[in-house]
Amino acid sequence: MTMERTIDEILKAIRELDKKSDARFSRLEASDQELLGLILEERGLNNFRFTQLSTGLMDVRKEVGELRTGLGSLDAKIDKVYDSLSQDIQVFAEDLHHVKRRVTRLEKLSS
Repeated sequence: MTMERTIDEILKAIRELDKKSDARFSRLEASDQELLGLILEERGLNNFRFTQLSTGLMDVRKEVGELRTGLGSLDAKIDKVYDSLSQDIQVFAEDLHHVKRRVTRLEKLSS
């Protein structure tokens, strides 16, 4: 073996290693691109889910606000009915008291 031949063999081996390395790096780059695509897809899905949750939360807050308004209105109606019934009961109690007094007077007169 001559020195030239040995150098040629070494250069040939280096070129083959270089080709193999290029192939590996190409596969790694393809894998990286695929992984990046999956990450970006997942991020898009997460953003979509977050938007859905935010919209749902706003809807719930709106409904809760409407319920609170409705309950406030219901409280006012209950208070109004309660006040009205209280007045009716008071008038009835006064009338009953007057009736009792009359009955008592009539009993005294009859005895």
